[in-house]
Amino acid sequence: MDLYKPFGEDKYPVFVGSGKHAALCVVWNRLKGDKEDVGLIAAVPGLLAKCAIIGGLYGRDGFPAIIRNMALNPQIRRLYVWNHGEFSRNPYGRSGTDLLRALWESGIADDGRIGKTGYVLENEIDPGFVRRLVADVELVFAAPDRTENASRDEPGLMIVDRDGLMDWIDDSPAAVLREPAVFNDPKPVVVDRWPSENVGWLVRAPKIIDAWQQVLMLIMRYGLEKGTQYGAMKQRELVGVSWISNEEPDAFSVPADWSDDLRRATGTSPAAIKAYVEQLTTAIHGVGSYGDRLNAFPASGTPLNQIEQVIIRNFNDSPDTRRAVATTMNPAVDWGSTQPPCLITVECLQGDAMLHMIAAFRSHDMFRAALPNAVSLRYLHRNIAARLGFKMGKLKIESNSAHLYEKNLPDAIRMVNCAFLEREPQLGLQPESYDPRGNMIITIRGNLISCILCTPKGAEAWKCEYHTAAKIMVRIAQLQIIIDPAHLMYIGYELSRAEEALRTGQPYIQDR
Repeated sequence: MDLYKPFGEDKYPVFVGSGKHAALCVVWNRLKGDKEDVGLIAAVPGLLAKCAIIGGLYGRDGFPAIIRNMALNPQIRRLYVWNHGEFSRNPYGRSGTDLLRALWESGIADDGRIGKTGYVLENEIDPGFVRRLVADVELVFAAPDRTENASRDEPGLMIVDRDGLMDWIDDSPAAVLREPAVFNDPKPVVVDRWPSENVGWLVRAPKIIDAWQQVLMLIMRYGLEKGTQYGAMKQRELVGVSWISNEEPDAFSVPADWSDDLRRATGTSPAAIKAYVEQLTTAIHGVGSYGDRLNAFPASGTPLNQIEQVIIRNFNDSPDTRRAVATTMNPAVDWGSTQPPCLITVECLQGDAMLHMIAAFRSHDMFRAALPNAVSLRYLHRNIAARLGFKMGKLKIESNSAHLYEKNLPDAIRMVNCAFLEREPQLGLQPESYDPRGNMIITIRGNLISCILCTPKGAEAWKCEYHTAAKIMVRIAQLQIIIDPAHLMYIGYELSRAEEALRTGQPYIQDR
């Protein structure tokens, strides 16, 4: 029997049986055995005598392989789907079986789209052939037996457990109406934009340039390519990016290997930074700069100094004020402008005697303007904090439209490759020491895994104990206790080590 194995035998095993007309698709269930499960093939040995093919389905990736194997073996006239796996009922676990159901119920369009799923079958597989296959092959689902209301969820379907598989599958003879079909291997699909949450991103880094480079990486990976109001010019845009840093403005620097051209393009030469700081922090009448609007807002009568008369005055009235907000937008002037200000508000809030600044940009050119914007805001931030007697806290920049223009993409790609992708991952990373939400202390207590969240000062803030690492990891995720991705990976690794030590009776010491 011919088989198509796109992922190799180890990842998605396919078993060939002595049956002729029945194929079994097992969803999220082990076919080969391991330490915890003998596997379906060993548990029900008669299956190989009754089925021509037995294979697994875990998601949409395995769907084309089913079609290809059915095409290679036209004698198969019944496809049985047994979705009894642990994850076969959640949205991701159902994604593969939902495609099968949609194909048989709604068919396939000439462009390879299956029903209303949005899924497009590989170009190499002929949709006309797929229609003939669907007409020739009977698709038979079993109702899941792991939900209390299985019969209500899947009306009319038989509930089949392992012991009932042999009676459920019918391999009786059936006429062969098709010839075997072979399709070319699929060509690799280049994913230009990765799937994502689309709106709302958060980046944290102590240094401005590190946060900025992470934003560039996110834009290139997840940003949508679209047009602009500047004619033919295109952009790649990410919506709702927050990037936070706490670097002293005098400490800002770019890598020593940056060329003069790159410094000019990003506005980070010393002369450019100095000029930009002056434009943002002081009034330059007649230019319409940010500094002009913040320090001498063009209102009726005497120009309004928003730094003095709004931010500082409100803090002098109350250190807990929420009214210390300056704006650069002047609706009477900007409503019809083709170049309204990109920076629209600057807000200050105090907590723990530290002054934090939030700056909102309606539109943010992340390559040419974002770095001088951030450095200049830190100088303004420091000036205001010093006037009020607060320590300078963190700067949060809200880039509502964080974008890169197409002409800057090549330089941005090279920069991100250099900063991240061309460097080997650093082993020995200790991310728990950098997470602002605290550190996790993991131990074994009796027959339980204990996980304690400690504040940076060492106080116990939260405790969780379970027999398994999985339950603790789910609880941490549900409560959003940890914010740093590297820290989360580290905790998952350590919890797995602790569970293995608990299972084997070996001592466990947390790796620090």
